[in-house]
Amino acid sequence: MRSKDYKAFLLKNKAKEDKYEEAYDMGKFLISIEGQYHLEIPESTSSIPDFIATDGIKRIGIEHTRLINHESKMLVKETQKILK
Repeated sequence: MRSKDYKAFLLKNKAKEDKYEEAYDMGKFLISIEGQYHLEIPESTSSIPDFIATDGIKRIGIEHTRLINHESKMLVKETQKILK
């Protein structure tokens, strides 16, 4: 899945802004782990789990939770600019 495909999914479903931040975090997480995982694009948004990652064999439901400090808020704002 390409990031623009997931962004199109979020736009189509009128997702809240924090979902874009979560998608960014998930992208960083998937890049950092071993394996070829990608996010599935669901038929519609759901509250649980936030994301489903798959490697084609295994599927993992991921619930995203965050704590934000002041420095992180600046990064989030920059990320929002990039994604829009």
